[in-house]
Amino acid sequence: MASQQLNIWVTTPDEKIMEFTLDANEPVEHLKALLEVETGIVVKEQQLVFDARELPDQRKLSECGVTTGSMLFVAKREPARGGGGGAGGGGGQQPMDAAQMQQYFRTNPDALTQLLHNNPTMAEAVLSDDLTALTNLLAEQAQRRRQAELEQARRIQQLNDDPFNLEAQRAIEEEIMKDNIRENMEAALEYNPEAFGRVVMLYIDCEVNKTPLKAFVDSGAQMTIISLEAAQKCGLSRLIDNRWSGIAKGVGTAKIVGRIHVAPLKIGNSFFSSSFTVLENNGGVDLLLGLDMLRKHQCVIDLRETALRIGEEVVPFLSEKDIPRSELFDSEHAEPRSPAPPSPLPSLVPLPVAGAPRPAAGPVPTLIPGGQPVPSPMAAGPAPAGAFPEASVQNLVTSLGVTREEAVAALRAYGGNVDMAASALLQSRFGF
Repeated sequence: MASQQLNIWVTTPDEKIMEFTLDANEPVEHLKALLEVETGIVVKEQQLVFDARELPDQRKLSECGVTTGSMLFVAKREPARGGGGGAGGGGGQQPMDAAQMQQYFRTNPDALTQLLHNNPTMAEAVLSDDLTALTNLLAEQAQRRRQAELEQARRIQQLNDDPFNLEAQRAIEEEIMKDNIRENMEAALEYNPEAFGRVVMLYIDCEVNKTPLKAFVDSGAQMTIISLEAAQKCGLSRLIDNRWSGIAKGVGTAKIVGRIHVAPLKIGNSFFSSSFTVLENNGGVDLLLGLDMLRKHQCVIDLRETALRIGEEVVPFLSEKDIPRSELFDSEHAEPRSPAPPSPLPSLVPLPVAGAPRPAAGPVPTLIPGGQPVPSPMAAGPAPAGAFPEASVQNLVTSLGVTREEAVAALRAYGGNVDMAASALLQSRFGF
């Protein structure tokens, strides 16, 4: 009876992927013996996992459901309990459990706020006293990640089986482009990390017809706009001229109710005459000072002093805490969720494709568990001794269950900001 040859992949916690060709009737321990040579982890300490279950040593690969293209995971078995959370020599990473994750978010209000905005379902589970829902959510995410890794391994196998196929060439070109994008993002994380923060729009305090409002200063808007609700609140609805009704077009469309030809606008201690276009729904913004108003009064948007200069008045822009939450989120562009960058492609050699960009040569980027890129230590240079407070490093290691190297890499990427580093590590692992 002819034996079947299996072409399988095995990945490690540090993202190393290895390919093996074995007989389907070989026992699992034979594969572990090969892995001992490749990883340095002795057979007895290996934990070989496939399809969310550990494979027994004496069972055959085929009996465990392993087929050609299967992706297995190997790691060093964790000590029974009580083995401290130091930087063990094996490099095995201890995953964050539900209780540890719940404690982290409950003791970090900023991280909890971000979680509420990005993943309300997970935040609800964190705030619940029952850990079952949170445990189930984490298990579902881990299963989805394993499924994605398996799917990618199968796709890689298909590409390698017929690399001259036109569809395979297109797929290889796409992977090269994704790799270039990932490298570009890594450079931004290293040299321009502030680009990943949210920019707070420019608001000032003002009064319209003696009614206090928060005005959004927008030099990209052609007209000065007031919402119908704000016009009614200011007692100006009786002055709306419906002959000026229509549709406002820009990034989107909105219905123009009419126009208020002149009304008193107080900025600082000075009064200015202004006209308002009235919108039925202005996206949650009560008042928007457009280019017509800014040009008319020769306003200066002073970003060095964070103030608006209009006439003799110098009015400071509001900080984020002073902007109503409805306006803060409705008026700003939604932030895209960071997609998990593509995993490294093992033994996939791109063939020349006309017009395909070539990936730049350079050091391989370091990956936070789950694939989130951070600048390579080789590219950024080794962190000088004492570059980050030991308390910051230990805070990430103990609260998130990451290794010291991952904590230092994340801190380097975000200039020592512990909160941003923690957010990146969480996002890379759980997708928030």
